[in-house]
Amino acid sequence: MKSRLATARATARQALLNFNTASRIIHLVARSYNLTVAELGSPRRPRRIVWARQVAIYGIRHATTYNLNQVAALFACNASNVVWAERAVANQIAISASAALEVNNLFTLVALRAS
Repeated sequence: MKSRLATARATARQALLNFNTASRIIHLVARSYNLTVAELGSPRRPRRIVWARQVAIYGIRHATTYNLNQVAALFACNASNVVWAERAVANQIAISASAALEVNNLFTLVALRAS
């Protein structure tokens, strides 16, 4: 049985890994779409910001163990917006090869920078 200290260390390590991964994704997506991190997290809804924000949310949900509320807090939205963003990106990937390639390339870069 793990000691409390070992469990706390593992939890802290996972939290730091999640934070670093989420931060990398947000910065990479912002840079890839010629946005600032502030624009990505803003409530503004121009198409170019919305798609980039949805891609970032999709990536964070798939690359971290963050739950819906934790991802929502990163983007100052609610959990239903996170679900909507995930579905929007997944649907776009399913119908558009270019969207699938775009998202795949972004998250390949995230993985490469993590190693």
